[in-house]
Amino acid sequence: MTQLEHASDYAYADATELAQKIRSRQLSSSALLDTYLQRIERFNGPINAVIATRIDAAKACLLYTSPSPRDRTRS
Repeated sequence: MTQLEHASDYAYADATELAQKIRSRQLSSSALLDTYLQRIERFNGPINAVIATRIDAAKACLLYTSPSPRDRTRS
């Protein structure tokens, strides 16, 4: 398993590693969501790979699935 030190490292981690980091509370699901939303905003313009998002729904899911109190209180 690789050591993730920066948010940009999450883009190159596999789902198993990210899930383990969330379960062990080394990473919050909201931080991971924010990282990927920032990447979409930064890189999607020129490549147009993401044509639709459900950002509000994704953030709402954090309220029901996250073990982190920080995530449950986000708006």
